[in-house]
Amino acid sequence: MSKSKGAPLVRRSGNGVFCITVPGVDPTVTAINAVASAKSGAYAVIFVGSGLAYSQQCTNAEFQVLTVSFNDATIGLNNASFEFIVP
Repeated sequence: MSKSKGAPLVRRSGNGVFCITVPGVDPTVTAINAVASAKSGAYAVIFVGSGLAYSQQCTNAEFQVLTVSFNDATIGLNNASFEFIVP
């Protein structure tokens, strides 16, 4: 936390598609880790990356997170929460 450069900004750009901006961190050279939250209202698989489906909804300056149904691979679980960390 001592190297923190500011609070991240998370925006929902579509059903189950979230774009994360972290001040001072370039998503083209740094990776984040995201996992389904134990507090989630739904079982989900969480994907992180820029080459994923629906990636056009996030800019090159944002990390992309998709929440996908664990049962049928449907993208768009708005009630599936996640937690993330940026190294």
